[in-house]
Amino acid sequence: MFLERFKMPLPFGLSASERLGYIENRLSSVQVKVLNFLKQWVQHYTYILESSLEDKEIVLEFLFLMASHPDASTESRELLSEILSLVENAGIDFPLFRTERKGGPRVTSLGEIFIELPHILDYAPFLAQQLCVLDAENIAQVTTHEIFKKAWTSADKKLKAPALTLIAENSTRLSRFVSFLILMNKKNSLRIMTFEYFLGLCDKLIRLRNYNSAYAIYLGVTSPAVHRLHNLIEKNLGREYKEIFSHLQRFFSTTNKSELFRKRQNEAPGPSVPHVGMYLGDICFLEELPDFLDKEKSVINVKKFHALSKTLPYILNHKESY
Repeated sequence: MFLERFKMPLPFGLSASERLGYIENRLSSVQVKVLNFLKQWVQHYTYILESSLEDKEIVLEFLFLMASHPDASTESRELLSEILSLVENAGIDFPLFRTERKGGPRVTSLGEIFIELPHILDYAPFLAQQLCVLDAENIAQVTTHEIFKKAWTSADKKLKAPALTLIAENSTRLSRFVSFLILMNKKNSLRIMTFEYFLGLCDKLIRLRNYNSAYAIYLGVTSPAVHRLHNLIEKNLGREYKEIFSHLQRFFSTTNKSELFRKRQNEAPGPSVPHVGMYLGDICFLEELPDFLDKEKSVINVKKFHALSKTLPYILNHKESY
C-alpha cells in the first residue's frame, strides 16, 4: 500500500516543466509522508531487522523500488538518504543481496548497493538531460584528423583519436553498467523495476535526440546475459513498458541497414547526438575501397570520396550543445 502511494502515477500529457512542477508541488507531499512513516518505523524497530532475514528482504526491496523510482521528488530523496544512513549506522547487514563476480568486487553492504553501484539511478529524472549534455560536449571535440585513415582503430588511438575513443569507451561502459544493474538483483521484481527504468530512460533519450546513449542503453537491456532471463523479465513488464520495448526493438532493428534508425538520425534537427558507431562503420567500409580506379593512379575514385563527403558531416556538424 505504501509503495503504491509513493508511486502514484502522474496525469497524462504533462510537458517537461509541468511534470517537474507536479512532482515537487503535489507528489512530493505524499512521498514525504510515506518516507516519514518508514523513518519512524526504522528508528523504533531496528531490532526486527537485526533478527529477521525475511523482514530485511522486504525492507530492502521497498527501499530499492523507492530509490529507483523516476518521479521521486528532491525532498523524498533526501529523506531516503536519511533512512539509509539510519540502517547503515545500526550496523544491519543485508546478506541476501550480496553478489560476487569473477575477478570483480563483492557487494556487501546497503551503502554499496544504493550509493556506489546504482549511483546512476539517483539522477532520475534528470539523467537523460545530463547524458545529452555530456555526449554533446564529447562529440563537439571530434576533428577530421580523428576520422582520417581510420585513426580510431589504430594502436595509439587515444593519441590520434581521443574524442572518438572516449565516446566509444563511455558507450561500452554505459551498456555494461545497465546490464549489471539489472542482473545484480536476485529478486525478479527488482530486475523488472530496473529493466523498466532503463526502457523509460532510453525512450526519453530518443525524444531528446540523443541516439548515442539511447543505443548504448538498448544494447545493455538486450545483452545476451539479460536476454537469457527474458521469460522472467519481458513477460512480466507493465503494459506501458511492453509498448516502449516493442517500439525500441522496431526502432533499433538492423533490417535494411538500420533504415528507420538511420533515417531518424539523418533528419534530426539540432541539437542532437548521433550514434557515431553507425557512421564509423560506413567510413570503414568506404576506406577499404581503392583511392584510384587504375594502376597508374590517374583516375580518382570519385564515388568513394563523394560518399565520404556525405558521411563525414553527420559526425562533424554536431557542434550545437543542449
